[in-house]
Amino acid sequence: MESGQLSGEKKAISDKIDSMREGLVSLSHDIHGHPETGFQEYHAVEAIEAFLKGQGMGMERDYCQIPTAFRAVKKGKGNGPVVAFLAEYDALRGIGHGCGHNVIAACAVGAFLGLASRMEAHDGEIWLIGTPAEEGGAGKVLMLERGQVFDLGGRTFFAMGGASSHDIQDGVLEPDAPDFLWRFQWLNAQGAAFRVNHRSWWREELPSEAEYAEARASLGRAGWTVDYLLTHCAPTSIQNDLLGPLSKPDALTDFLEEIGQRCQFKYHFFGHYHRNEIVRKKCVLLYEQIIRLK
Repeated sequence: MESGQLSGEKKAISDKIDSMREGLVSLSHDIHGHPETGFQEYHAVEAIEAFLKGQGMGMERDYCQIPTAFRAVKKGKGNGPVVAFLAEYDALRGIGHGCGHNVIAACAVGAFLGLASRMEAHDGEIWLIGTPAEEGGAGKVLMLERGQVFDLGGRTFFAMGGASSHDIQDGVLEPDAPDFLWRFQWLNAQGAAFRVNHRSWWREELPSEAEYAEARASLGRAGWTVDYLLTHCAPTSIQNDLLGPLSKPDALTDFLEEIGQRCQFKYHFFGHYHRNEIVRKKCVLLYEQIIRLK
């Protein structure tokens, strides 16, 4: 094969993407011309949805209960790997698309459609996930915190984020306060336990009641059976064992206690307590290790 040539499936995918070149460039320009900040990217999502429909593909809106998140899926002829392309499309406040998220979105759409065009000959699935609020708002994190059940590579994962901050005894600083810099430097020099609002601490660090309800609904749809539970903190009983008198149970640890009792699972992984330890037969505190799931 001569240099620069593509053969077989790669050429077919490349040809498909090339056939959409003009439309993908127009999509990028459209998103660029309508800059929208985090969680307000309605025009961008509608433009992407229209482009997908033009290619015979649909999308799931309000993915993970976020209005400007979405997912499109193309399944192959059988079970196999799941590959996802993440589309970002939010802009910078007061600037516009200074980081090229319009280009990232169009590239993700093109790559997804290119591979999707050949999936009937292959096993597995191709996903296109629209991830809002990349520039501020931690959209991807929220999508995982919403208590969804994910099917990846033939395994099911329940993911629920959030945890109470236990290192704010000395306060939460407001970055806009006139004495912020002085207070920050003074507390830092004292080795104090503090955070900065909207930088290292958020009032919404624990899930809302709506998110707990969505988590229960997600597990209900899965028959309260998944392969793995992935959370940041641990159920109340485990946290009590780990921290003893320092443990401060809250609504989230109590919720995870309920999940642990109601749900059938292989392993529960959590890492909030900065150790690596097998706590119980199926409950693993995993902080800085990487393991292979079998």
